[in-house]
Amino acid sequence: MNYYFLCIVGGILILLNVVSQATVPRCTDLRATKIQGTKVFLSWTVPTPTIPEVIQELDLRMSTVPITSLNFNSRTRLTLLTDPGTPGSTQSVTISNLSLTTRYYFALKNSGVTGGLPQVWSTMSNLVESITFGATLPVTLAWDQNPESDVIGYKIYYGIVYEVMDQTVDVGNNTSVEISGLEYDTRYYMMVTAYNTASLESLPSTIIEVTP
Repeated sequence: MNYYFLCIVGGILILLNVVSQATVPRCTDLRATKIQGTKVFLSWTVPTPTIPEVIQELDLRMSTVPITSLNFNSRTRLTLLTDPGTPGSTQSVTISNLSLTTRYYFALKNSGVTGGLPQVWSTMSNLVESITFGATLPVTLAWDQNPESDVIGYKIYYGIVYEVMDQTVDVGNNTSVEISGLEYDTRYYMMVTAYNTASLESLPSTIIEVTP
């Protein structure tokens, strides 16, 4: 936007054309939408300028200490996504290969240009934080109750080899269980059986695959 001013210098009337600096709206809804092991999924709405302006570049930063406007430029820049997207649309990105059981902070800025002016950066977005999981994760299983009247309990069999589910958990007369200590990003095969008062087991259920 241009502003014009009249001033008198040495008795001469001069028209000054002063170009104001563009302002770029900041993102206000950055959020960690999901955590999966050592991955964090971020999403946000691309800001919509209030004046004719082109949103030009995205600067997404990550840190293990809170990010502020003062230390923003010294935090780790994530270059896997630099296209800011279309104003008003939802952007998302997956941050992978993070450290286990670690608190991370994320913030971003957008740059823009208008009227041929130099590139201008927005102020920092809202700050979000997310904690990655540890090396092991729990998994919750649930199943329908066996209709036989003499059923008194259930057993879970699981393992990392389809033909050798060598881990067993007797869950008693419950129809759900949380199995802990499973290794992150490892495929497990699991099935359930019912047993009766004579300690006879039913045929196994359908085998499922679980990857924490």
